[in-house]
Amino acid sequence: TSRPKLGVPPATPDRRPLAMRRLLAVGATRAAQAPAQHQSRALTCAAARGVLSRGGALTHRDVLSSRRGTAPVRATRFSSTADADLAGVLASEIKGEVEADPGAALQELLDSMTSTAVTKIDHASGSARVSIALGADTLVEFDCRDLVQEPDDEDRAPDGAAPSVEFEVTVGAADKKGPRLVFECLAEDEAGVQIDAVSYYPAGADDSDDSLYDGPKFDELDPQLQAAFYTYLESKGVDEELGKNINALATAKETLEYVTWLQRVEALVKA
Repeated sequence: TSRPKLGVPPATPDRRPLAMRRLLAVGATRAAQAPAQHQSRALTCAAARGVLSRGGALTHRDVLSSRRGTAPVRATRFSSTADADLAGVLASEIKGEVEADPGAALQELLDSMTSTAVTKIDHASGSARVSIALGADTLVEFDCRDLVQEPDDEDRAPDGAAPSVEFEVTVGAADKKGPRLVFECLAEDEAGVQIDAVSYYPAGADDSDDSLYDGPKFDELDPQLQAAFYTYLESKGVDEELGKNINALATAKETLEYVTWLQRVEALVKA
């Protein structure tokens, strides 16, 4: 138990009601703040008299400045320097890319592909998706961003070697209303086409349904059956030449879309 200090009378407990003590405390706080508030109002009025005496109009910025005791500061665009820097880098990047004329390169490649088994090519501007129709029952689809560079081959690949491109081949009902075979393939710049998987889907089946048995792993199939699938795809127009064209087309398409993206970003930054 603590003992009271000598010569210091013990504190008398405040037995007033709690509500009364809170009311008195609020009043004391307001009384302490009154001088500061009066001084702030006086500064504001002085600033107003100074501005009006000069024939100007009192603004919100003048009032705030008077309360801080500083002169009015005009607002500036904070990001103007950053905008200019970004626009300059974008312009430099665009200049370097358009020198190769990716649009003309893509069109030249498309014109050369239509002279083969290809019957139609869809590649909307702004979309990374490309579809190639081969006859009436075969559709090739890929995303120009689906480029694959094997880590193990990166050091051994020759300079300028293009990465592989993942693509799908649907034989049968591409609209999913009938049965279809779906080949998951890889287009390689040197080797042409490599089959990674073959899946069968009945009419109306959803590709994303994991419960469907769509087939075994391709590399576990009998070698003779694997060879027969390659021959089957070649008969549909998916051969070594198409594989190389897909590889070149994906590269040209990705470059063109990249330039378009740069130009759109530049226009937004400069706006």
